Amino acid sequence: MKEYITANETIIKQIAEKIKNETQSEEEPANTLLDFVQYKGFKLSIIYYPTTELKYPIETLVEMGGDCDTHSFLYATLMKAAGFKVLILLSKDPVSNGLPHAATAIHLTKPPTHSLPKYEDKIFIYNNETYYFAETTTSDFRVGDLPTLLKEVNFYTINV
Repeated sequence: MKEYITANETIIKQIAEKIKNETQSEEEPANTLLDFVQYKGFKLSIIYYPTTELKYPIETLVEMGGDCDTHSFLYATLMKAAGFKVLILLSKDPVSNGLPHAATAIHLTKPPTHSLPKYEDKIFIYNNETYYFAETTTSDFRVGDLPTLLKEVNFYTINV
């Protein structure tokens, strides 16, 4: 799966650099890029739809969509291009419709500052560093927010 994280592609680097240069804190570009990747239901948003094959981030951008793994690859790629440490998360068990779920976790040096009472933070420790859950397929989640559906889910972590 690591081959799907293509942070050195020109367009990926341009998007990540543009967002990073227009934001101020460590958390702000992480949330802005997450917002860019999440499905909002808008005509020009990255749409969520099931796929039978894995796609590279550039394919997801061109096709303007994909499923949880393609959204996760795109976000992980953008975050790597922005200089962040990233994990890909794969659920150990089926989550929805009998299928596993993919997401991303991002290393931040400080916990996210926002607070959404209906969600709780999900953290992952990798090499003694803290990574925060990032749901890439649905809107209204920021870095550190854990959808209720995933509260009891265990994930495999893949360092990218």
